[in-house]
Amino acid sequence: MPAQKKLLAFDLGAESGRGVLGLFDGQKLRLEVVHRFPNGPVRTLDTLHWDVLRQPLGFTRPRPPHATTLSRLLAGLAVDRFEQAFAAWLGDALRAAPLDAVACDGKTSKQGLDQHGDPIHTLNVFVHDLKVCLAQWPVTDEKATEPEVLKAHLAELLERYPGLSLFTGDALFCQRPLAGLLVQAARHYLFAVKDNQPDLMEAMHTAFDGAAATAPDARSGEKRGRWWTGGGCGSIATRGTTRARG
Repeated sequence: MPAQKKLLAFDLGAESGRGVLGLFDGQKLRLEVVHRFPNGPVRTLDTLHWDVLRQPLGFTRPRPPHATTLSRLLAGLAVDRFEQAFAAWLGDALRAAPLDAVACDGKTSKQGLDQHGDPIHTLNVFVHDLKVCLAQWPVTDEKATEPEVLKAHLAELLERYPGLSLFTGDALFCQRPLAGLLVQAARHYLFAVKDNQPDLMEAMHTAFDGAAATAPDARSGEKRGRWWTGGGCGSIATRGTTRARG
């Protein structure tokens, strides 16, 4: 039996927080709340200051600065230099952490605006097990799609995090040029395929319909809100995955 993998995550609410231990035995993931703690805000002049920021950011004053103060401070930094410094720090911090699989997904920032005041659409590379975003790039007119942005920055990402071995994404990423670059870099990919790609769907059915069924190496689930449920409305979308061999 493989060794049980343990991951610790923290859920911070407006008034309290909790530490959640995830136990993964290679087949199932079990969650256990191991610690709860207050996270009450300090109200001053009708503004809120979260004490949870005091220790991580090294504040010694009676209360940590307000979020607006932190935003103004960060606004004065050069984005490129800050990104390089943060990436270097993150790489050192995650050196011993498992970085096998990452998820690629596009998000539109409601707080980040471009020079015209429009929300910025970005491509994000997540490590869900660690709850961390490794990289984020804007999807601009020059690189109008998320796959194009990933192709443009793939070498940079792999140089920064050489341990990455599996890239996952939705059907938008299921394109031959991107898949070819990943294979050329000796990496694996797991992309969704939908009915709007009929030729690819037909080729997959031809190749795999006659294959013998095997048990998946692991199962993954999608959390809906606060709850993990086993079936019915709002259930986990559970699917099996089998690691390719050969």
